[in-house]
Amino acid sequence: MRHWSIREHPSKVASLPLRRQVDGAGHQEKFATKTLADARRAEQLTATHKGEPR
Repeated sequence: MRHWSIREHPSKVASLPLRRQVDGAGHQEKFATKTLADARRAEQLTATHKGEPR
């Protein structure tokens, strides 16, 4: 699993995409705040480091 940093789009209100790649396929989730996006990214990174299935 590969993780990218959170990108802010100044033209879009309350849309912070969190992107990742799993087995070559791209996935994206959108969050209203950077704090929520950071929390989800931390969960994903922790699961990856523990070796949990995707």
